[in-house]
Amino acid sequence: MAAEQAEGQLGAGPAAAAAMQAPEIAVLAAALPPDARLLAVTEGLSREQMHGQLDTAGAGVPQEWYAFALDASARPTLRRLGSVAAITADADAWYAALRDPRASAAELDRRGGAVARDLMGADGSIAPGTLFIVPAGELFRLDLAALPLAGGFAVERGLRAHVLTHEADLLLPPPRGEAGRVLLAGAPDFPAGAGTGATRRQLCLRAPQEGFAALASAARELRELDALFAARHEPVERLSGAAATRERVLAALPQVQVAHLATHGFSLDASCAAVPGASRSLTLQSTAREAIAGEVPAVSGLAFSGAHLGAPATGILSDVDLAALDLRGVDWIALSACDSGLGPVRRGEGVFGMRRALRLAGARTVVMSLWEVDDEATAALMAAVYAQRFGRGRDVPTAMAAAQRETLAARRAAGQSVHPYYWAAFVAEGGWR
Repeated sequence: MAAEQAEGQLGAGPAAAAAMQAPEIAVLAAALPPDARLLAVTEGLSREQMHGQLDTAGAGVPQEWYAFALDASARPTLRRLGSVAAITADADAWYAALRDPRASAAELDRRGGAVARDLMGADGSIAPGTLFIVPAGELFRLDLAALPLAGGFAVERGLRAHVLTHEADLLLPPPRGEAGRVLLAGAPDFPAGAGTGATRRQLCLRAPQEGFAALASAARELRELDALFAARHEPVERLSGAAATRERVLAALPQVQVAHLATHGFSLDASCAAVPGASRSLTLQSTAREAIAGEVPAVSGLAFSGAHLGAPATGILSDVDLAALDLRGVDWIALSACDSGLGPVRRGEGVFGMRRALRLAGARTVVMSLWEVDDEATAALMAAVYAQRFGRGRDVPTAMAAAQRETLAARRAAGQSVHPYYWAAFVAEGGWR
């Protein structure tokens, strides 16, 4: 019954947050830190629609995006950004370059510059400080920290970006003191004979036959986080290897305040590009649904011990499973897996999938990925994020930005690529304090 109710929640109408009453402007402004601003993107009618210049068929469908902006001065502004179709095309083009480590710096600058001008104005300038953004449509797939700026990236010039599902997220109270009980789960055991197919995006459609590959860096990631929380004397439940089963993770999640899940992820709407290298991905196209007998009725999910996508599917923790839980006690959950923040984007309703499921279930802050992530790079980034957030006690946007800068600096020092694919895949949504 809980799963059926969860499926109904995931598929019905606007997200729960959209049903909230909009907070008063003065209340929102008072919640903003001194150097922060809020940018909420919303749909609206074009000038032609407002003046009745379109035919009846297109008269009532919003065709423009507008930006509501607010800072601590409590003087809001409303600005027309442009047509939904044009900005979506720019966002899609930049997103394709972001998730492809072979995209050139020139292409990233060109595509990212177009998005910066769409959102920030003709000059595309991005002020330092915290930017709380309520995205719309395909903008949910972007990490604004990677916007090009002054020969580098916006995060290097002081931008701290944070995603809100709704303006009311800005008012969420801070976590309750110390981290409390912690769940670290992942690096599962997969059936004997599992190959490397699930680690290469070009083989993703054959994952039901080839299985999941082990993730060496995920195991190291869990060990490092275990040591960090142990030093803080936080009670930790660690589920890895054969112990990292779907059932045990489901049972543990409602009992913890902090959760970190490191494994393979899948999203049934994502595209499957041929990008070589080890990753945490099982990225399936929606056209592949018929190829998976006994497929779970889900948009996205995570693979745990014994996971198999044959007939029947086993070991898969789906978005429907997550939405059925009571996670109101979870202050922080990180989905350290590929495509964990993806799902179908519906106009006026946001993104479906695990990010929506976790927020519906009550989780305060969700950290998730926007594309197929590199296994080793993800482990390094997550270590930096947790050191900033829980080691130094920084707020979420500050911790995420500091970890990204640290990862960028380390990659430059090692002569490695600083393409955003390696450091900008993860965003945080929801509570920011």
